[in-house]
Amino acid sequence: MCSTKSIFDKPYLFKLPVLQDMGLQWKKGRSDTTIVSKRMIWETRCKRYRAVKSKIIFGDLPVQYYAMINDNGFWDILSKHRKKSTAQQACEKDAKKKGLI
Repeated sequence: MCSTKSIFDKPYLFKLPVLQDMGLQWKKGRSDTTIVSKRMIWETRCKRYRAVKSKIIFGDLPVQYYAMINDNGFWDILSKHRKKSTAQQACEKDAKKKGLI
């Protein structure tokens, strides 16, 4: 008995790869130390957004994560967070709002 249905009518036999929700692509983090703080910086491949972990050396201030954007050669803070993932999500939300992704 011959069927006219194609293999595409059936459920997928394999899973297609998911590309991080087609969001921003993040590079590996790099560290930076200044007189005042120790920082870890994650930057996007397009070099427009970054998430920064900042720990002030002096005092008992908590670790802060910053979502930042590079507009006209200057880094501006979009928002402050307690976790790296939420800082990166804030960058992706701003990119979607501006139509970049």
